[in-house]
Amino acid sequence: MDYPTNLLCGSSRSPSNSRFGPHLAILWGLCLGIVGVVGCSDDDPPAEPLPPEIVVAACFELSGTSGTTQDDFSVDATCSTDSRTPPGPLEYRWDWEGSGEWDTEWSGNPLATHAYSTAGEFELVLDVREESGVQSQARRTITVTDPPVITVAACFELSDTSGTTQDDFSVDATCSTDSRTPPGPLEYRWDWEGDGEWDAEWSSDPLATHAYSTAGEFEIVLEVREESGVQNQARRTITVADPPLPPFAHYLLDGTGEDSSGNGFHGSVQGAEPATDRFGNPEGALFFRSRGDRVLVSPVPMVAREGLTIAAWVNMTRFFGNGTHNGNPILFYRVGTNSPYDEYYLTAHSGGALRFVLQGGGVGSGIVVEGAVSADTWHHVVGTWGEEELRIYVDGQLKESGVSPVVTLQSLPGQWFQIGATNGGNPPFWQFEGSMDDLRVFDRALTAAEILYMYKELSLVGRLGEGPDR
Repeated sequence: MDYPTNLLCGSSRSPSNSRFGPHLAILWGLCLGIVGVVGCSDDDPPAEPLPPEIVVAACFELSGTSGTTQDDFSVDATCSTDSRTPPGPLEYRWDWEGSGEWDTEWSGNPLATHAYSTAGEFELVLDVREESGVQSQARRTITVTDPPVITVAACFELSDTSGTTQDDFSVDATCSTDSRTPPGPLEYRWDWEGDGEWDAEWSSDPLATHAYSTAGEFEIVLEVREESGVQNQARRTITVADPPLPPFAHYLLDGTGEDSSGNGFHGSVQGAEPATDRFGNPEGALFFRSRGDRVLVSPVPMVAREGLTIAAWVNMTRFFGNGTHNGNPILFYRVGTNSPYDEYYLTAHSGGALRFVLQGGGVGSGIVVEGAVSADTWHHVVGTWGEEELRIYVDGQLKESGVSPVVTLQSLPGQWFQIGATNGGNPPFWQFEGSMDDLRVFDRALTAAEILYMYKELSLVGRLGEGPDR
């Protein structure tokens, strides 16, 4: 049998480990003992060294060790390497749940992304191999939870809760928010009539404006949503009225008793003096101080047959009387010459009470509100009659109402129509004490929305520094 010389003489390996078996082991010993017999010499080439053992080190970085089922987890295995010089190409595969089943095929891309559909704790396993098949693994644990429940709180502010078909209503939904930290962007849409049909598309602008073409009570609906689709609504009710029709008598009381309605029911000022009005305008109102101060209207206007509204701004300095004919009369009207008279009046009396009375044909009724107004303060007071009901409003708000019997007023010329005084006597028996401004008489019962609009129109204009609308 022939054996390669290098296996016999120059190899650093033990021949017993070679494929030539035990025969070389014998020859190995002979060669060591009798070098010259088989031709071994120092000139033979050295044996080939064993190749180095290849080691693979698996390694990866995580975008996060915890998250929710809405998150993507990114992994990066570029930190994996092997012991070759230089390192050779590697391949990677992933077991996302640590179940022992590989979820990806071998790939030369060290980057990957995965999202979990269920919450739990998972062992993420990376397997790395080099081209000769040497492999290594790395493991890391991640915690996945369900996402927090997102809630949206819808909210909006109104420029006004009442107005007319001539007004623009502004809404502001910037008070809406959601439970995210920090709160995320929101979108808004509006249903102006509350009819279930959205009048605006989704918008990121929380501000909007709307005008109503018809009168009525409307529910404004706001819907708010955040980017994942969670929604919520807010609702508010507004009252829209037609603009009030002009009064049939209108007394600005700016130092005179002229009727600005155009109907010619002018009054003469007797004793009352010009005074500062509710806007601070000098001579913008009339001050009634002593018995006999009044505005006496002639010719006397006929009262409305189907309704009535008396509205005035008053600033009382003193209250007295029990509020029948006596007390502090704001407006007194009487028609006919024989008792029982047909009459109506709006008066204040002791304790800041307001009384509104209507009687005709021997039938009458009245309502009273105790403590309705305070001294030395401007108040807007209104009495209405219509549809067999009496009402008193103070500063735009309904304070009292009561059923009125069917009242038939005589269609005769009036006997008395006085501002700031009652009937009878010269001077009159009872006297208003304080300042009065902008008295209006309508031949119908104004609605609550019209009264609130009138109150705000006549009070806010001055506060805006534009002065009263005269």
